[in-house]
Amino acid sequence: MSSHPKTQTTSDVVAVAEALRSHERFAVTTHENPDGDALGSLLAAHLALTQLGKDSVMVLANDAPLPGEYGFMALGDLKRAWPDDLAGRVLVAVDCAQENRMAQPIAITVAPLVVDIDHHHDNTRFGDVNLVVSDASSTGEVLRDVFAELGVALTPEIAEPL
Repeated sequence: MSSHPKTQTTSDVVAVAEALRSHERFAVTTHENPDGDALGSLLAAHLALTQLGKDSVMVLANDAPLPGEYGFMALGDLKRAWPDDLAGRVLVAVDCAQENRMAQPIAITVAPLVVDIDHHHDNTRFGDVNLVVSDASSTGEVLRDVFAELGVALTPEIAEPL
C-alpha cells in the first residue's frame, strides 16, 4: 500500500468523475513498458480532460522506448519526466495495477490527489479515489463509462486508442 495519505477511498464511476470534474490540473500516467491498453488509455484520458477544458499532461517518467507498433497514436506531447508543478496536479494513473509499476512511483507522494482507474484484478487500490473493474476487458472500457458520466464526446481521436 502507498504511504500517500488517504482522505477518501471509493470505487465508483461517479466519484471518479467528480474528482476529475472538480479539479483543473492533471498529470496522467500509466505503467512502465506500456502495452496498447496502457498507451491508449493514457492518450484517451488526456484528450478527454483536454476536451473538458482541463490542463492535462501525459507522463511516462522514464526513457525506455515506446513499442513501435503504437506509433500511430498521437503521443507527441508525452513527457518523459514528472512536471515541476506535480504538487499542484491531480495524478491520474490508468491501467496501472500497482504503484511500483509506475515509472518513478514517488509521484504518488507528491501529487495532492491520486485517481486510480484500472481493470486488473490484482490492483492494490493505491489511489485516493479508485475505480477498478476487474471484469472489464480493458482500462479503455472502464474509461468509456467515466467519459459518459463526464459528458465527454467520444471523438475519433479519443475512441481510436480505446
